[in-house]
Amino acid sequence: MRKIAALFSLPFFLGVACGGSSATAPASSATASPPAASPAAGAPSKAVAAAPAKVGHAPKAPIPLDEYFKIRRVSSRSGILLTFSHDEKLVAYLSDEGGRTDVWVQPVAGGAGTQITHVKGFVQGLAFSPTADVLAFTTDTGGDELPHLFLTDGAGNSPKDLTADMAPGRRADFVE
Repeated sequence: MRKIAALFSLPFFLGVACGGSSATAPASSATASPPAASPAAGAPSKAVAAAPAKVGHAPKAPIPLDEYFKIRRVSSRSGILLTFSHDEKLVAYLSDEGGRTDVWVQPVAGGAGTQITHVKGFVQGLAFSPTADVLAFTTDTGGDELPHLFLTDGAGNSPKDLTADMAPGRRADFVE
């Protein structure tokens, strides 16, 4: 019952703390006062003083703040991107587990993921070749949003920029 009363008093506390009116406090059985007797006809009415509101503590966070910052995401700006190798033994995906979003590869059978790129921009797309251990990915340089097309393998060996000689201001992208 105390938890329910605390939940009902929280909006009141937030409203008053943020400059709202104390008249918006919901009534709860734990904090409600008995109704005042109605004045007799023709008798002057007296204002009933409200009891001071109790100041509660904020609810405890579901996880500690330092744990929240350890949460890692597996996604990109356009959703979850993942691709399976031609032999279906590896899955490549984007994750920020290394501190910023990069391409990671993990065995489908289980085991730890391995970061295979260390880009200075943003990875926008990735795809394994359907016939060989070749992984294509697009990334820009330092956030200029002009991605280049790179090729590497499932281990991340020697990424090669296939569009290094592309004219300034041009961008590469995947087309199906």
